[in-house]
Amino acid sequence: MTVHLIPVWMWLIIGLCCAATCHAAFAALLHGGRRTAVPLRSDDCTSADHVAPVSILKPLCGAEPRLYANLQTFCAQTHPSYQLLFGVAHASDAAASVVRRLARAYPERDIELVIDATAHGSNRKVANLINLSRHAKHDVIVIADSDISVEPDYLMRVTAPLADPGVGVVTCLYRARCVGGIWARLGGLFIDEWFAPSVYVANALGYGRFGFGATLALTRETLQKIGGLEALRDCLADDSGSPSALASSTCARCCPMSSSRPMSSKTISLRCGGARRAGCAPSVRLIPWVSLSCALRLHRRGF
Repeated sequence: MTVHLIPVWMWLIIGLCCAATCHAAFAALLHGGRRTAVPLRSDDCTSADHVAPVSILKPLCGAEPRLYANLQTFCAQTHPSYQLLFGVAHASDAAASVVRRLARAYPERDIELVIDATAHGSNRKVANLINLSRHAKHDVIVIADSDISVEPDYLMRVTAPLADPGVGVVTCLYRARCVGGIWARLGGLFIDEWFAPSVYVANALGYGRFGFGATLALTRETLQKIGGLEALRDCLADDSGSPSALASSTCARCCPMSSSRPMSSKTISLRCGGARRAGCAPSVRLIPWVSLSCALRLHRRGF
């Protein structure tokens, strides 16, 4: 009988696949496999007549894929009172014309385009946010990336936990919406199959000092506690810097996300030649086992 010895590199692949599978299984157990939307808890919301008005800050740069469609979802919110602030550095920015088109389509919304190239540090996104914050009318502030689309109840959900004095920052998970070819699909798989499960694991282990740039909701008073956005002007990871700075006195709350209807989705668009086309990679939870199978087949063929 011939005995085939498994080389070290094969054991490494097997070990990585097993570790990835255990991580995915642990995250799945924590998530619980919910298939319906998570309702707002009674202690996390108030009636529409008593919710605080909100200023939404959206820094923009260039006409990225699905920009109009993504911004349009913020104009269809069920929240009774909110301001939409869009910021660009130059009037010639392609995103500016998209905002003007949006304002014409939704004249009933409080939409303002802020054109300001003032630099406040090495982080240009934060500089844009600083310029936007000076036009904010309300004390509840939501910072949202330009590449996300949201559900109509998104704004109500992310601002409701701020009624708890112990909550300083509210953030929420998102899923990928891919626009492009293989690279966008791989980016989408990373978000859906590794990033999101890692968040569930981190929460279960008690590490909550983070926020996602896709959504950060907080009050003006809370922002002042860390020195305002100016305190983050030289931070590369500004979205994780603000929750960390507040951790000593308040906590970050991650809103629940349903597997079938998350509150927001992030557009992933990565090109490596070829034309853009719509589409999204399916959720593939058997990747570790597929990788292991391929490795074993290669070994049997003498590679």
